[in-house]
Amino acid sequence: MDMALTLGQRQGDLLRLTWDRVLWDAGRIRFRQAKTGRRLAVRITPAVEALLRQCRELQPEGTHVICKKNGTPYTSEGFRAIWQRYRRRWINAGNESFTFHDLRAMCATKCPSLEKASELLGHTTTAMTQRVYRRGETLVDPLA
Repeated sequence: MDMALTLGQRQGDLLRLTWDRVLWDAGRIRFRQAKTGRRLAVRITPAVEALLRQCRELQPEGTHVICKKNGTPYTSEGFRAIWQRYRRRWINAGNESFTFHDLRAMCATKCPSLEKASELLGHTTTAMTQRVYRRGETLVDPLA
């Protein structure tokens, strides 16, 4: 969840992310978005570095950043089953329901600007980001 919220990438792109795409020396993570084919490099900030190190500690031998305990990558269906289990626990504990896709929207909403959100999500236009992903409210002043 933290990776999805911080990086703003689609579930499939996160599950396909391999360690050879994490360029520590260059300070970036290289994505090739499956849906759009867009190439994207996300800067490794201290927060992103901490998340990557947590993933590495969980599975030091895996080739994928997010993988199962045995080091093999998740299938889309396998990840979805685990996600649903954790989501049910969250809801049963009295919390609000949300989808994995909502994490991408929250990432876009928390970005400092629509342009930054559009870049991070890999959209070609800000209109798509605004229409689908920016869900925050805009504070406006009333007429004097």
